[in-house]
Amino acid sequence: MLNNIESFSQKTIKKLNHYVYALVNPADETIFYVGMGKGNRGFNSIKKIPKGNNELKSKIKGLRAEGIEPRLDILRYGMEKETAQEVEAAIIDSFGVSNLSNEIRGIHTKQGRTRAYDLNIQLGGKLLNIEDIQDNVILFFCHKALAKHHNYYDSTRQFWKLSEKRIKKTTDTDELFYKYAFTMRGNTVLEVYRVLEWFSAGTTVSTRTPGDKKNRWEFIGGNVSPNIEKLYKNKMLFEKDSPLRGTQGGARYLEIKTINKMTETELKEKSNER
Repeated sequence: MLNNIESFSQKTIKKLNHYVYALVNPADETIFYVGMGKGNRGFNSIKKIPKGNNELKSKIKGLRAEGIEPRLDILRYGMEKETAQEVEAAIIDSFGVSNLSNEIRGIHTKQGRTRAYDLNIQLGGKLLNIEDIQDNVILFFCHKALAKHHNYYDSTRQFWKLSEKRIKKTTDTDELFYKYAFTMRGNTVLEVYRVLEWFSAGTTVSTRTPGDKKNRWEFIGGNVSPNIEKLYKNKMLFEKDSPLRGTQGGARYLEIKTINKMTETELKEKSNER
């Protein structure tokens, strides 16, 4: 799955206000340009390189010649113009302008560095109360793994300190009780996977290497149906009218408490969708 977009949604743009961005070489995760803007300025700096910046133009042209497309990361957002200019200047100074493709220095964190793709989801997602989730799921808050730019799949499925008895619990039809895994960043569902089987940490092929394997687990998963993806993916989860908060252990179980008086026919139809 390519997590690339070419512009922000209008809903995201309104929430971004002024922001400071970085252009990144995804091959080695190095930042080669820092800028400040509003709207789709960050994307435009890749599509329409500012006149006079021959170094930036040469850098992007060189990457594309190697089959690499620059990535846009948002370093800080939600600022007024003057504040954004100050932040831009401070970041450029911290890197050293000689290490970047910026022609000049800037004019003068809770909302820290985030991939543009992820941020577009976080700021533009629809709300979903956890009481309306009609499946038994495990939420995996993957902030550390995602910050290291691991892919969604391996970030979600590894390496969690969980109860073996609980994660391997099955239904009367021998299916795993906790059927789905949500990739969480903040209260936003970035991805949804069908959990197929659990293994001890470090058992399966991965892009990550486990540290402490003791009492830690990983699963292999599959894609979910379009119906399930539509229900949960890109949603912003709320609990009691407040954004859902992560847990200290990084994982949280959600179970269906009631079926909300669904008829047998409705239950069968819902089952067939899965």
